[in-house]
Amino acid sequence: MAGAGSAMWRQPAVAAAGVEVEFIDADGTPRRGPLSGCWSVAFERVAAVRGFASFRGQRNRPGLWWFATTGELVGHESWLERDG
Repeated sequence: MAGAGSAMWRQPAVAAAGVEVEFIDADGTPRRGPLSGCWSVAFERVAAVRGFASFRGQRNRPGLWWFATTGELVGHESWLERDG
């Protein structure tokens, strides 16, 4: 089982085959295309598509995380996203 997962991570173009992404770039222009064609896109610079909801009793922990590398707060929906 570990071998199959490891092979996927070593071949990002194969893992991204058939996956499309849609986002609004830093200039505010909507973009859509194959993930394999977006490796150079700085997704940390694009606008958030939706907000992060929070409510009493929810099991995930949304919030903002300080990224010292970029000098910005970056939104995350769960600690799994933040720590991944």
